[in-house]
Amino acid sequence: MKITRRFKFFATHRLPEHGGADSFLHRHPFTVEATFEDVPRGQCYLAYSFGEIKMVLESILAEWEDAVLVHEEDKETLDFLQKGPHKYLVFSKPPSTEAMAERLFEIISQVANRELIRVRVYEGPDCWVDVEAP
Repeated sequence: MKITRRFKFFATHRLPEHGGADSFLHRHPFTVEATFEDVPRGQCYLAYSFGEIKMVLESILAEWEDAVLVHEEDKETLDFLQKGPHKYLVFSKPPSTEAMAERLFEIISQVANRELIRVRVYEGPDCWVDVEAP
């Protein structure tokens, strides 16, 4: 059986190499879905599993909520963020939705005590990226 939990958060990023509006700092509502292989635990395995997943994802996404996601080579933005009390996460590659999904898959799979099957990250309601287990 597979179970999925969905969470929403807001974050800011910029993708200078894309040009246009994406090259400026801009904010999105993101939605993350994490899908796990579930293992039955007696009579009440679903409620327990959803609660467990909620704890894991909330602890991870607390760092992402209202943060600026910045590429380590984006010196202009990184210099600005380092000068003040700003919440930010540094990425080794441009913080696209694809990079976010890859990073979240890696983090969640290390923390959760379940087999992670897929992470889906939505950038708005109609666009998303899936990263799936091999």
